[in-house]
This record gives sequence, structure tokens and C-alpha cells, in this order.
Amino acid sequence: MLLNSQSFIILLDIQKTQNGGVNVGVNENMILDLIKNNPKITAKEITLHLNISLRQVQRLFASMKKNKLIAREGSDKKGEWKILN
Repeated sequence: MLLNSQSFIILLDIQKTQNGGVNVGVNENMILDLIKNNPKITAKEITLHLNISLRQVQRLFASMKKNKLIAREGSDKKGEWKILN
């Protein structure tokens, strides 16, 4: 089935609003799943799983922290991620 660009945008918008009203995109959901499976996961490990750049992972972390979806507990080296929502 072929979708035009307008249909594609609508499908993404529907997917983003299914998480209790919080706008969470595809990469954010994948990061949340990775954190659930391994709270000590690093940004570098996430880049390997999602095939996105380290800078993009850092931006996603910043956005997710700002929106209170995740928080880092402990040090950068030995700490772990906590899912807040």
C-alpha cells in the first residue's frame, strides 16, 4: 500500500499521542524499552541498537529528561536510568 506524505504524517501523529497524551515518538519508545530491559544502558549502546547517531541519542535523552519521562540516578559511570512515567 502506498501512502502519500500527508497520510504518513497523520499516522505518525496518531502513534505519538497513544501514550497517555504525552508526545512520545518512535525513537523515544525504543529507548524506553531498552531502558526497561537494561537500566544501566549507555548512550553508545543505544546508538548501536537504534542505528542513530550519538548526538541524536543525547538530544533524545535531553528531551525525555525535560519532559520528565526519564531520570538518571547515580553517577554517569555507575548510575542507571529510571523511567518516571
